[in-house]
Amino acid sequence: MAPGRHEGMLFTAAAVVLAALLGGCEAREQIARDTVAVKAADTAAEIEAGQAAQKWVAWRQVGRIDTGLSKPRAIAVGTDGNIYAGGEGAIRCFSPEGEVQWELPVDGEVWALEVADAGTMFVAYIESVAVLDPSGREHLRITPQDRRTWITSLAVSDHAIFVADAGARKVWRYDRQGTPTGEIGSEDPQRGIPSLATPSPHLDIALSGDAILVANPGRHSVQRHAVADGALLGRWGDYGPDVEGFSGCCNPTDLAVLPDGRVVTSEKGSPRVKLYSPDGELLSVVAPPSEFRDDTAGIDLAADSSGRVLTLDPVRGEIRIYEEIAGSEEETG
Repeated sequence: MAPGRHEGMLFTAAAVVLAALLGGCEAREQIARDTVAVKAADTAAEIEAGQAAQKWVAWRQVGRIDTGLSKPRAIAVGTDGNIYAGGEGAIRCFSPEGEVQWELPVDGEVWALEVADAGTMFVAYIESVAVLDPSGREHLRITPQDRRTWITSLAVSDHAIFVADAGARKVWRYDRQGTPTGEIGSEDPQRGIPSLATPSPHLDIALSGDAILVANPGRHSVQRHAVADGALLGRWGDYGPDVEGFSGCCNPTDLAVLPDGRVVTSEKGSPRVKLYSPDGELLSVVAPPSEFRDDTAGIDLAADSSGRVLTLDPVRGEIRIYEEIAGSEEETG
């Protein structure tokens, strides 16, 4: 939510009550003037935030891929550098240069996608995860046992599969054979773990060494947990209208980790993509709000082995590839 909106909403609500009590035209006219003033303040703040973000931009777009998919929601990069995208009823594989390699029909709407082990695909639908071999044959299906399940993200290591469930507000952990081995993110005051707040279907995760990063969008933060036992190792991020913070009701929505450990985040409301240090210091803006439509939400992220950032624009149905401008970290940091 843009700066000033909370105060504006309270002021407008108070004015409505006053109008009801007085029953006069003058009060109603004042309400209209106050509403216009609030909207003008919101617009000015949004413009200012966009201009501030522009000053932090230290990346350039070096590629663009039209996915050709209906409702594209998920992207991933394979160990061979190929780029994968999932949408409604299909997964497409592209070469690193953006040429279509193949298309695989799937029975459902893809919400998350990971690729590992020479082409093994982990495909998340709302209520389950299918593990497919490179030919597209399913050899494992994982279904969390929670009636609230709404899967929105995946992370895969050599020994585990992590399933982010925005509906159940937790991250399920399975071994590579699909056997449940625990969970991460459930509220635990004794261990200092806050509850995961997911007002909308956005809960993203990303592996970083021996830790897993978990976005906590309703709390405007990123949490770092041990993959072994879910212990909270750290937390960073705060609500704020400035470019360093996360604004709106629930951000960040998506995460990715570069090979050097830096963290990429995306947001909705004022859609943008940013780069942070592993401990949460803003380093630069990858893609400012001007590169997205205002209604863009759920900008899935991926990173390749060379440190390029891939963003999925679900509104325009395209993947955009960004490369860091040499020396930019020193200039913006």
